[in-house]
Amino acid sequence: MKKALFLIILTLNLLGKDLYLWHIKDIRDYISKHYLNTLTNIDNYLSNDYTTHNDQIYKNRLYMITSLQINKNQIKPSLYLHSNLHLPKTQKKLYLVFDKYSDEIRYKDQTYENQNDKNSKQDTKFNIGLKYFFIKKDNKNLYTQFGIKLHSPLKFYFKLGGDKELNFNTWTLNLENNFYYYLTKDGFIPSLLLSIKKPINSNLTFKNYYELLYKSDTNLLSFISSVRVYHNIDKRQMLIYEFYFNALANQNCTFCSNLYSINTTYTNKLKPWLYIDLIPKLDFYKDSSFNPSFAFIINFRTIFSK
Repeated sequence: MKKALFLIILTLNLLGKDLYLWHIKDIRDYISKHYLNTLTNIDNYLSNDYTTHNDQIYKNRLYMITSLQINKNQIKPSLYLHSNLHLPKTQKKLYLVFDKYSDEIRYKDQTYENQNDKNSKQDTKFNIGLKYFFIKKDNKNLYTQFGIKLHSPLKFYFKLGGDKELNFNTWTLNLENNFYYYLTKDGFIPSLLLSIKKPINSNLTFKNYYELLYKSDTNLLSFISSVRVYHNIDKRQMLIYEFYFNALANQNCTFCSNLYSINTTYTNKLKPWLYIDLIPKLDFYKDSSFNPSFAFIINFRTIFSK
């Protein structure tokens, strides 16, 4: 009797999960359809071409991450949105950029699965802008971007950036340089990033990155370093092991340690458009005398596309 009851409960739970995901898929498909229609209209307007259609528009994706951080009996929700949208009628040079994250945090990995540098996505201000590529090739890019921070008061910014990828046998090096200029008191924000990637075997990949970021309004220089190992369990599951370090420099201190962090990310591909991340982490902040602070993060990652 108990076994039968257990099987009934388990079956109902599985059916409930499928029905729940089915409703989510309907909502996701509805948003994807209107999102791509809107993008098509923007592409037609900017190219002044309303007669032809380019199927390349359907390759664009909008990424949404709903994050829950559990820490000291508190649950903190946050939302992260990102898109780097290709407008194909503009000769592959013009992109519409939309995202929501703080300037102090960079999501360097362009693949969807790896956009997890700080795990808990920052619930800050929306940014929207147009990015134009002077050079766009497989191993190097040079671009400029003009955008707006959509909050009160509005903040207009200009960005000039470039990146170069170098390959040495199984090693991949990527150098990226960005210069932000805000037309407000935030002023000038340059950053420099170096990332190194090397496959260890068919299931393991090593990645290391370093970043320097300077904010002219506060005269603060920040140094970030991260070491990660990606472990592919199978086509649906992945583990990421990471050690993260942050140091700050100003007139009172030269690269004083500010944060150490250790975390492990378990990723499961529930659907081709839906992922879940489970992330236990330990943070050691200078403000807390580097005493360990535990947090558990759950990310639901949704892809909106055709």
